[in-house]
Formats: sequence, structure tokens, C-alpha cells
Amino acid sequence: MRFILITNQPEIAAYAADQGVNLVMLDLEVLGKADRQGHVDSWKSHHQIDELPALRAALPPGRLMVRINPLNPGSKAEIDAVVAAGADWIMVPMFRSAQELSALKALIAGRARLMPLVETVGALASISAWSALRPDAVHFGLNDLHLELGSDFMFQPLADDTLAGPCAALRAEGIPFGIGGVAKAGE
Repeated sequence: MRFILITNQPEIAAYAADQGVNLVMLDLEVLGKADRQGHVDSWKSHHQIDELPALRAALPPGRLMVRINPLNPGSKAEIDAVVAAGADWIMVPMFRSAQELSALKALIAGRARLMPLVETVGALASISAWSALRPDAVHFGLNDLHLELGSDFMFQPLADDTLAGPCAALRAEGIPFGIGGVAKAGE
């Protein structure tokens, strides 16, 4: 099992890495988030890009991930900035097609590892096309995915086998994957 912790606190990041957390993530995704998730009690980040250098300094090489915004006219500048600040991994959210993911991968241009965040019906439906892009790892985001699917609760895509086929496809391709949305009891 590999663990990802979302924090903007360097002391917490360093402690978590020392305790075996594999990746620490600064979460810059804000575009469209309030519209999609404003009515549910889910994580909504207030992290800022200027917090990235302190996290970089607190973590060993290879352990810093940044979730950027979905593909938009400012994506190139955002990716350039997080790479310049030392991101080892870039998580790309809310893509709907292989073409969108390919555009983001081209902007990253091998300067950081790529982790697509599968949280749309389009991303699920196009998995065979975008997995050919050979991302370094994949993460399934249950918050947005269950909302877009119209599921009654966040873990329904796991319980009803919605993810069984996509996970099998990634496993067959040898692409590591994870599933997000876990929090403390009552949250």
C-alpha cells in the first residue's frame, strides 16, 4: 500500500515522510471545484503555490506531488511554475479524454511524473486510449466521480464494481493505481 497525504505544512510533510507516507501533495486545484462539490462536505483546498518551496525543502527527492487545475488556458504557466518550484509528480484532475490528458502530458514534457486523477465518466470511458500514454501512476477520485455518476454515496463506485473494469485494464498494462476519498471517521 502506498499513501498520499495532502498538506501545505512543511513540518507535517517531513514527519509524514519519515513515517512512511510515500507522497505529500500540495493541492492547487480550485477551478470548478466549488461548482462541483459546493453542496457536499468534501476537501476543498486553500493551498497556494508560494507554499511549494517550503514543502520541497522539507521532503526527500521524489516525494512531492502537486495537484494542478484542470486543463485551461493557464495550464502551461501553472505547470511551468510547479516544475520550477520542485514538484516531482503532477496530478492532473478532471480530464475527460485522451486528448486532454495528452495535452497536459505534453505541457509537463517529462519534467515531472504524471498521475492522472480519474474522476469523470469520460476518463473512465476512454481508459484504453489514455492508458496508452503510459502515465507513471493513476488515481481514482471518488468525490467527483460519484457525483458525476449520480451515485448515492462516495464509495458506491467501489461497491457496485464501476471501477472493476478500469482497475483490471490498468493492472493488465502494469500501471500502478490508487483510490482516493478516505478520511477520518465522521468526515
